[in-house]
Amino acid sequence: DQFDSLVGDHLVCGVRNIPAYQMVPDEAVELIHQESLSILEEVGCEFRDDEAIALWQAAGADVSETRVRIDRALLMELVSKVPAEFTLNARNPERSVRVGGKNSIFVPMYGAPYVRDLDNVRRYGTLADLQNFHKLAYMAPALHSSSSIICEPMEIAVPKRHLHIIHSALKHSDKPFMGIVTSKDRAEDTMTMAGIVFGDDFVRDNPVLVAITN
Repeated sequence: DQFDSLVGDHLVCGVRNIPAYQMVPDEAVELIHQESLSILEEVGCEFRDDEAIALWQAAGADVSETRVRIDRALLMELVSKVPAEFTLNARNPERSVRVGGKNSIFVPMYGAPYVRDLDNVRRYGTLADLQNFHKLAYMAPALHSSSSIICEPMEIAVPKRHLHIIHSALKHSDKPFMGIVTSKDRAEDTMTMAGIVFGDDFVRDNPVLVAITN
């Protein structure tokens, strides 16, 4: 079992050899898939960003102001170009992980505004708490990433908070980390900081962080 393999004193990513749990039959999955394609093709999706709209136009989508309608054949062609797996590079190359396929990656939680301290007091998280969590994630053999916002450093003003979070993740752990993309400026700051650590040329050609978008 690959979960028993270690890099130094850390577990390498495991490969899931058990089948995925099937919530619905294949026919239902296909029906959902086809209906979602119909929505994107006939109703479309709103993009309120000029750069995104320009990219869709260049790709061949039907663009009407902010409404983008995507032909199903075009969409599936674009999806087919996405790699099934990729390497998420860590500051320490021995901590890099494979994402996708059957690989299992264990990551700390994300986004807690509160912590419960050693005195059993529930309170707002601080930068010191976050730094300690990043250190613990770095030291924990079973965790493959140090995440980023394990808790929110609530004493830091929101416009600058992301800078302290990313700095802590990069300083206190050499494992892969998560970026902050809650605004374009914060995403750009994240990439700039990653470029300082990894080098701009490396960042341009290699995945060095992941992020949650919804």
